[in-house]
Amino acid sequence: MRLQGMLLRLQPYDLKVTYKPGKEVVIGDTLSRANLPDTVPDMKPIAVNMTDYIAVTLDRYAEFQRCTAAELNELHTIILKGWPDTREETPHAIRQYWNTRNELSVVDGIVYKGMRIVVPPTMCKQRARESLYWPGMREQVESLVKDCQLCNDFQNRQHTEPLKFYQLPELPWNEVACDLFEFEQQDYMITIDYYSKFIEVDHLPMTDSSTVVDKLKAQFSRHGIP
Repeated sequence: MRLQGMLLRLQPYDLKVTYKPGKEVVIGDTLSRANLPDTVPDMKPIAVNMTDYIAVTLDRYAEFQRCTAAELNELHTIILKGWPDTREETPHAIRQYWNTRNELSVVDGIVYKGMRIVVPPTMCKQRARESLYWPGMREQVESLVKDCQLCNDFQNRQHTEPLKFYQLPELPWNEVACDLFEFEQQDYMITIDYYSKFIEVDHLPMTDSSTVVDKLKAQFSRHGIP
């Protein structure tokens, strides 16, 4: 199977393939044994000015640096030194950053999540998502909008779903509709044939996809595949 897969991938090319013993493949062996030098000469660090990539003024950027040093010093240190193996070993004050620890970095004394600044607690204000980040930002923004009277007065109203008309199929069980419902605290699935309006109802012990698939397979074995 491995060779067949190789042959399929090579079909677009006109190649002549020959076998060569590993002991004769000197280039691969040399690269696997050649060590890199301990130091790389003439390599200068590349300076990156983050203010060129984010919508933050220089004064605001300096404020982030000061507040990060004062309030997120513990997070700053643990990012540079490395995170503990478990959440329980992480200092309690920064455990809220555990789930996003692999996305955090430090640049210019400021903690970043990707390309967004991690805002110190005293600076947590409603800001553009593309520029800033703090734990629980999405929930806090949603809560703010939900409790905003002005937003509620002018929000889009739910419109009634328009009635959809379907062309009548030519044969029974050629096209069906299916949905789940609950009756007397029991879950069921209803399936209706568009042609005859014949109804099938199945009791569902669970509402996971595998149970639904099994019930539909039983119906299709009786009536035919739609």
